[in-house]
Amino acid sequence: MQGKNVLHQLRQQTAAQMMSYIIETASGKIIVIDGGWAADADNLMETLQSIAGRPRYDAWLLTHAHSDHFEGFYTIHTKYRTEIEGGKIYFNFVSSAFEKKYNGGIDASAARMEALLPTLRGRAVRIREGDAFLVGEARFDVLHSPRPERHNDPLNNSSVVYRMRLGGKTVLFPGDLGIDESIRAAIKYGPGLKSDYVEMAHHGQNGAGEAFYRAVSPDVCLWDTPLWLWRNDSGQGYNTNNWDTINMYRLMDRLGVQRHYVMKDGPHDILL
Repeated sequence: MQGKNVLHQLRQQTAAQMMSYIIETASGKIIVIDGGWAADADNLMETLQSIAGRPRYDAWLLTHAHSDHFEGFYTIHTKYRTEIEGGKIYFNFVSSAFEKKYNGGIDASAARMEALLPTLRGRAVRIREGDAFLVGEARFDVLHSPRPERHNDPLNNSSVVYRMRLGGKTVLFPGDLGIDESIRAAIKYGPGLKSDYVEMAHHGQNGAGEAFYRAVSPDVCLWDTPLWLWRNDSGQGYNTNNWDTINMYRLMDRLGVQRHYVMKDGPHDILL
């Protein structure tokens, strides 16, 4: 949408949960966050083509080394490496050795990122908590990055937390931030976490906790949540599993959230 700041929430291309956003600034900057699974890559490329006129980006922000956040990025930068026009890539992943030791080698995304880095020709920037950077008129502050002493739930708790300021609005992207590091963030920042929009950590379930969201005090929630997870449906019907999604959106309602954008209903084009 030329001349406007738009947050595009993409819908999953499989039944699985994932996270994929494109930010389009009024000046024409294109920013991608995460990108979903490998199966989401084609749709992401097509959406970039539609938004930008060709598959390009000025900045790509990665939250952490889980496949449902990273593999779309990896696929585009391998399968489509000659087609994508890329800018800076911002990330901070745990090492593959750390992932193997503390996460049992379950997800190989950290190793895949390490192998990919030499092909990115110096465009990849490892950011840390306290950093800030600009992409055109969009400012990003890094509120959290991996801490090597955090060994439990190691990949979720390693999520980089980005807060974007654009057009007078703030949008917080905590990725899959786990309960432990969300408590730390709530204590460290307190009301400083306040944001107009928040992407619900870990797809809205079993991630960041109440203290974190009370500090964020959002007006709008962004849910990277498919229908089965939104309904807490194990396959036996509504609220038949132990995911925390239903409790979390009840909490958001108690906090006075005005609107929910849910991936199951998407894609969504949100004017900021």
